[in-house]
Amino acid sequence: MPALRSLALVCALLCLAPAARAQPSTPEPPGACPAEGGLDYYRCRADDFVRRLPEEEPPSYYLGYGDRYVRRFSEETRPLLSPAGQAWLDEVRAALQRAMEARRARDPLGFVALEREDQRFLDFAYDTHPDAYLEAGLDQLPLRDLLIIGSTPDARDLLSERGRRQILLVLRRMVGACREDGLGGCLVTRLTRELRERRRLASERLRLRPTGWLGHWLVQRLVGSVERELEEARRPAGS
Repeated sequence: MPALRSLALVCALLCLAPAARAQPSTPEPPGACPAEGGLDYYRCRADDFVRRLPEEEPPSYYLGYGDRYVRRFSEETRPLLSPAGQAWLDEVRAALQRAMEARRARDPLGFVALEREDQRFLDFAYDTHPDAYLEAGLDQLPLRDLLIIGSTPDARDLLSERGRRQILLVLRRMVGACREDGLGGCLVTRLTRELRERRRLASERLRLRPTGWLGHWLVQRLVGSVERELEEARRPAGS
């Protein structure tokens, strides 16, 4: 009888073992990635996800948006910007990465759950953009920089539902800062100020009178330079 009881106990343990193994384990918390504005941040996040969950796909934002645009803005757009625009871009890169790392550090397991739901992760990541853009001083950049920055993303990203929502949030906050004149008035004021400064510089350097003709000439030069620089930036290397 003791032998039978022992045999029954062994059988019971063997039957329960597969069920025990089938119980889901607590996911491994995500590791930290340097959030200093570097170009490899989003690849680090994607690699960390694959290391923890090798049988799943990482969030599409990591490589399909974050990595793609941190490189495009840094390698193609940044050289075209004014010093103020370059400083803005550097700060935005770091701010976006800090926002993502802060979310990870605040609730590591919640971050894992967010990563595993691609659409929710896209919403979270896109929603960090307006604060980063405006707190870095987007509304203070020269119009030429705004034109170059705004033409960098692909149209499909700008015109997507998330892209449109992001643009509206930025514009609303810019309008909020221009309550008296409205956004249009702010833009006209800024354009007038920038043209006045360009006329002054031209007058000093070229000894030309700041006439209406000179202002028109400066506008044409500005538009032409932006078009040429954008065309050059889009041209494949070596062509």
